[in-house]
Amino acid sequence: MSNGEKTPEKTKGAKAVAELGAKLGGKVKALQDRLDKQPMPAAFNNPALQNRAMAALIDFFVVTVFFFAMAILGGMIFSARVGAMAQGIAAVVSALYLLFKDGLEGRSLGKRLVGLKVIRTSGTSPVDFVTSAMRNWPIAAIFVGPMINTFLGFVPFSGILAMVVTGCAFGLQLYEIWRVVSDKEQGLRTGDVVAGTRVTED
Repeated sequence: MSNGEKTPEKTKGAKAVAELGAKLGGKVKALQDRLDKQPMPAAFNNPALQNRAMAALIDFFVVTVFFFAMAILGGMIFSARVGAMAQGIAAVVSALYLLFKDGLEGRSLGKRLVGLKVIRTSGTSPVDFVTSAMRNWPIAAIFVGPMINTFLGFVPFSGILAMVVTGCAFGLQLYEIWRVVSDKEQGLRTGDVVAGTRVTED
């Protein structure tokens, strides 16, 4: 018998394997369909990383435009000193926005536009302003440096202190991004762990 010819035993075995594969494939498909139809609890609903990045970019875009507009317009319309003071005030307002941005039903401006919200890990209730501040202090810290420059400029070495604080705040931002990217199951960052919150789809 040549190598190319199939024996009855081989044909029977191949048929059995094909039938078993078809049965297993059918069971896997049925299980997948069942899982797809079953809604996932909100507490375990992890939104796409792109949506979170878009919401964060919108929020930062708003505060960045406000911050530089205040500083530039204050200096152009009045004087450099007024512009510096306007920059400090803008830094305070921007930091306050970032702190409390999730306090209205767990939705900042960016999250509202993208369709996300912040909830407590203990349930689905939205966070309040206190919880929002606990969650977002690592983000708002980026504006502490400009505040030091404006309101503590008369203190020796305040410029160096502001640079160090800004560098640390920037490093904290990168760490928070790393936390979200590396935690593929829930996407929790330091602020979420401190406040007991997480981001979910609205």
